[in-house]
Amino acid sequence: MKRILSILAVVLGVTTFAVSAQAADIRHMSRSEIQSVQQALADGGFYRYGVDGKWGPYSDAALR
Repeated sequence: MKRILSILAVVLGVTTFAVSAQAADIRHMSRSEIQSVQQALADGGFYRYGVDGKWGPYSDAALR
């Protein structure tokens, strides 16, 4: 959960310094955690693709 909150902080613009560190952390997240991040990105207008819990290039681009 801490990872999700950190990633959401990045998405919301609280900090941009940790984006690459957070992106590396995503590889160790569960499918449901990734779905939560994708949904938050979609809710913020950064992600326009299916919330499937699979981290790919579209999810990565949305996080950056």
